[in-house]
Amino acid sequence: MMNDKRRFETNSRKLILMDFDDTITDNSEADYYSFIKTKNKIKPELKEMSIEEFKKLRKSGWLAHEIIKKMINSDNNEMIEHFNNIRQEILLMDKEMQDKVRLNEGVPETLEYLKSKDLILAITTCKSNRKIVEKLLKKFGISHYFDNIFCRERNNFKDIVEIKRDIYIKALNYYKVMKEDVVVVGNLSEDLIPAREMGIKCIGVISNYSKEEDLERYGEVISDIKGLKVIL
Repeated sequence: MMNDKRRFETNSRKLILMDFDDTITDNSEADYYSFIKTKNKIKPELKEMSIEEFKKLRKSGWLAHEIIKKMINSDNNEMIEHFNNIRQEILLMDKEMQDKVRLNEGVPETLEYLKSKDLILAITTCKSNRKIVEKLLKKFGISHYFDNIFCRERNNFKDIVEIKRDIYIKALNYYKVMKEDVVVVGNLSEDLIPAREMGIKCIGVISNYSKEEDLERYGEVISDIKGLKVIL
């Protein structure tokens, strides 16, 4: 009887958890220059990190606080937090940064197709500032496709795998869905590893920060977001 009741209370619609950064958008340029602009604002004397080194660190799964730590050559959490707060403000308020974020090709029509299949679409992101995501969704005119945004908790400085695991657990609990009714879409192995470990279907999207051979260990791989129209 308990099992029947629990099943009745679960959501019968499929839930698609879509990574935001570099899956839906290409924000590699904005990401890099947000660090450089912050450095120039508060510590211009610091050596500038090259975009090649930056991309290499991001591809290796480095989070913002780890990159800041390397840039300022300090473990001082107060300094790291101050740097990141300024950076978040720049990302949120600086039009130049927002203009550097691009919507990946084929996203609107893919989202339209997925919504027509009566799927629940929600965003997952390692960003801790929900307003940045909301502002970009509004800019691209795709806010209405998404039912929710699941962000990193502000003081959660775990690695990406642990952050995404926490987010997926929160999403499953929020929607009361069974893991069999969930699909995770992401461009990094770190997006897919926790989902695979949880028994959730994974779809990897090749991007600037990922390769097919890295993603195919965890599920199906598509060359771009448009491939979801074939798989789902």
